[in-house]
Amino acid sequence: MELSPSLDLRGGQGEFYLVVEGARAYLSFTLRNGELVAERTYTPPELRGRGIAAKLVQGMIEYAEEQGLKICPMCSYVVDYFSKRPELSQYLSERCER
Repeated sequence: MELSPSLDLRGGQGEFYLVVEGARAYLSFTLRNGELVAERTYTPPELRGRGIAAKLVQGMIEYAEEQGLKICPMCSYVVDYFSKRPELSQYLSERCER
């Protein structure tokens, strides 16, 4: 399954999202002080276990890199994603309160 998240950005808030089999998964965030604050990840029950949330985080990382932003993971899924991948720590904000 090769999926690329779409971005919906309005002002300082946005979502990376994927629509799979008619269901919408998303990662919501706020842009604040040069940081992308990952607030919530949601995958519908029928789509869980298929790597969709990971695709959303990967899309967020790509966007942050392109925009020169650091990531502040507040959502438990995103915190867990980065804790399991220390090689991605360069994308994390040092100022973020977790």
